[in-house]
Amino acid sequence: MQIPRLAAPGPCAFSPLPRDAPGVCRPLPKTPLPGSGVAGNSGASRAGRLGRWRGVGLSPGTRYRGPTSQAAFLAPMLQAVTPKLAFNAMAVVVLPLYTLMAARPRSLMTRRLVQSPLIYVALAALYTILLLQCAQDGLFARVMDILRASSPLPDVSALAHLLQDTSVTSLTWVHLLLMDLFMAREVYLDGLRSSVTTAHSVILCFMFGPTGILSHMATKRLQGS
Repeated sequence: MQIPRLAAPGPCAFSPLPRDAPGVCRPLPKTPLPGSGVAGNSGASRAGRLGRWRGVGLSPGTRYRGPTSQAAFLAPMLQAVTPKLAFNAMAVVVLPLYTLMAARPRSLMTRRLVQSPLIYVALAALYTILLLQCAQDGLFARVMDILRASSPLPDVSALAHLLQDTSVTSLTWVHLLLMDLFMAREVYLDGLRSSVTTAHSVILCFMFGPTGILSHMATKRLQGS
């Protein structure tokens, strides 16, 4: 049986022959899809775009309002945290930590609580919420007015007048307690590393901030660490 011989393919589009020569291959024209506005797109790409819109719960003609939805999410949180609530919550969280660091410094539970970042993250979030509330009440504008009137340093009476606001007082309270807590944490952990008594220094950090650091340095010197 004789196998028929296939004819050789004609010259392709990249052949040196002119494009109008017989037998030259020409690419098919790209026809745009209806409503796509882009030539050569396939139906799968349009379906993928529609799927991405539907994946976020929107139709193709809906405008995404991300910042508005975020503001709507934060609004109940800002309204729930009042200055009085933040003031009391800070004391409720901080006082047990100081008590454990002073009374049970070698306890495993005390070490885990002090070294855990969760408490500090929660307190930082509380501070951020208070800061946003004060910003909505015009705190930054009032601070800028005080700075503009500086000659060259701010007037202490103007700052004292600023602290008469309940929201600003709570914000300052949380700010100071966070700083004192970080100082007490460093004193406590350094006392564990160097085997130095830290109960009195931790209490001073809670009451008078930087005096606790001075007390800890003096204690280390006296105990020869």
